[in-house]
Amino acid sequence: RNFPAKKPKTGHYRNPEYHRLLFFPYHRILTAPYRQMINTLHIKNELEQLTRLYEFLDLQASTYGLEEQLSMQIKLALEEVVTNVILYAYPDKKDQDIRIDMNYRNELLTIVITDNGTAFNPLEMKEPDISLPPEERPIGGLGIYLVKQLMTEVIYTRSSGKNILTMTKDIH
Repeated sequence: RNFPAKKPKTGHYRNPEYHRLLFFPYHRILTAPYRQMINTLHIKNELEQLTRLYEFLDLQASTYGLEEQLSMQIKLALEEVVTNVILYAYPDKKDQDIRIDMNYRNELLTIVITDNGTAFNPLEMKEPDISLPPEERPIGGLGIYLVKQLMTEVIYTRSSGKNILTMTKDIH
């Protein structure tokens, strides 16, 4: 069934992707004067959901006009964080929600990952000793180290029973 495209309520902006957005499982909020876009994806804590995350990221990278190398860095960081949430935030619970918000404004990309899982601050992990050979390094900590190297800033908060990890990346 075809749905008629809705006209924007204010201004003259018309998103060329608008008709496609009606059928995607996330939503986009355009805030006046349309310099800021907030996009949201809701997924479940299942590894199969990573496919939806990749599709979401590819569309966002295209929308924001990100270069391929920058897009790959963001994808790698987000995949690391979301995979850890899927695997560890909800022990013994399936069908739990993970929310990913992306906001691009004034050459700053902000990504917020929110879950209701077990409280865990990944920034408290001890920095890995990358001078050691891989076989001598303890397991854990390398992923968040990589995320901190790829992103401009990473902040963790726990509020109202939710883990909130905010990552920002300067886009020049």
